[in-house]
Amino acid sequence: MSPSEIRCGPLRRLFSIFPIILIVLLSIQSLSASDFYKWTDERGTVHFSNSLSDVPARYRDQVEKRAFKKKKKRKGTSEPSEDLSDPSRQDNAPLNSGTIETPPAARKRHLVPYRDHEGSVRRVIIEVTFHDRVTVPMVFDTGAFETLIFPELADQLGLFAQDQPMLQVPSGGIGGSAPSIRTIIDSMRVGDFRRDFVPIKIIDRLSNAFEGIIGLDFISDYFIRINPKKKLVLFEEMASETQRYGGHDELWWRNYFTEFGFYRHAWTERIDYLEDRLREERMTFSAQKSHIQSELSLAKYFQQESVKLFDRLNRHATEHSVPVHWRRAKN
Repeated sequence: MSPSEIRCGPLRRLFSIFPIILIVLLSIQSLSASDFYKWTDERGTVHFSNSLSDVPARYRDQVEKRAFKKKKKRKGTSEPSEDLSDPSRQDNAPLNSGTIETPPAARKRHLVPYRDHEGSVRRVIIEVTFHDRVTVPMVFDTGAFETLIFPELADQLGLFAQDQPMLQVPSGGIGGSAPSIRTIIDSMRVGDFRRDFVPIKIIDRLSNAFEGIIGLDFISDYFIRINPKKKLVLFEEMASETQRYGGHDELWWRNYFTEFGFYRHAWTERIDYLEDRLREERMTFSAQKSHIQSELSLAKYFQQESVKLFDRLNRHATEHSVPVHWRRAKN
């Protein structure tokens, strides 16, 4: 399969080579976990996993367990008081977990109506606008780490254009890994709240009732409540406790520089490995050479896409004067 067929063909054709990609990128599945394990194999390849059982026995004596630091609760914080005279607060259930500061009255708020059913399945489906021109229904899911969209919406947004990075990566969940495409959208908006430069993944369609899933990458900056009787979701801005550039804190920038940098490094290493195999004198079978040459062509394509993805992130960081040390991978 040629790189042009991968970009221009149906998404299921791109997904057909997912096993190859999964083998190369398996070690990135737990980069966003709160605790993870790191080890290096005999070839010098660094691996990550969120489960010690995934670490081969022969490497467990050198495994490193890492944990992302949690923010300390500031003194004087408390649960927000309820104003039952406010219709937007009646019968609401908090969606955000943990202790939440009392939001000042002047803080920006927006009520978003939602549809609560997909057939017999209960959902919270809200309208989301992409690129200021395409408005579609999306499932509101506090259990999703990031925003996922379906191929038809991606096509509407012009994400399959030649200049847009389109890198196939595994997308992990409770049920295991599935193929997805990592790319970036210019903007997304819910009510009056907008986010620019949003890394998302394109996955195969899950339902005809919505066009994707809006996850924590968008909603984590808001105090959120849901009113099931009135079918309303309240979005309310939360005061930022950390310095931000381009609307994002240091952890956001480091997360994506870590992920995108890993893709670039992994595909470069894969190319070096395949080129070394082609140079081996003992490889004389033409069929074997042909197979490796085909895999090398794909690896070079995905390496180009990974560079394109990383460079776009770096340009965005430069445009917003993001500190250089924020652009380094997490230790």
